Amino acid sequence: MSIKLLVFPHSHYCEKARWALDFKGIDYQVRVIMPWFHVRTLKKYTDVSTVPVLLNGETVVQGSSKIIDYLETQHPAHLLSPLDRYELRECLVGDRFSRADLSVSSMLSLLVMPEQHPFPWPAIPDPQLQKFIHSYHRHPVYKWAQKIYSRHR
Repeated sequence: MSIKLLVFPHSHYCEKARWALDFKGIDYQVRVIMPWFHVRTLKKYTDVSTVPVLLNGETVVQGSSKIIDYLETQHPAHLLSPLDRYELRECLVGDRFSRADLSVSSMLSLLVMPEQHPFPWPAIPDPQLQKFIHSYHRHPVYKWAQKIYSRHR
């Protein structure tokens, strides 16, 4: 039985789900669907037209957080969820990679454009947008997201 993941290529929600699957070492197939046209495809599996959608046999899981919850129960190796409240306080700034790190880094991927992202980034032709992105290169959060991608993606 093969796991399939229905995604938009540059959605941070989809990146969060892809990254969780990769981090856990789970084999899966990505099925890229395009916005607007995705509605017809998703109607086969669910009434809601949001991505990502994980298909595992008869099981349909929709939404990046629900996908991580499902993966945590089905594939408990390499947990991304804290096991207790104390650990929850330290996830993002602690020394253990967690779903918090994965979520924030995925959201920042559109600004950071890490080379570890599974889809290629298009060239940015607009000089003002290039300048805006470049202005964040020295920001600590930008550097943090790059480090998270390089160590864990």
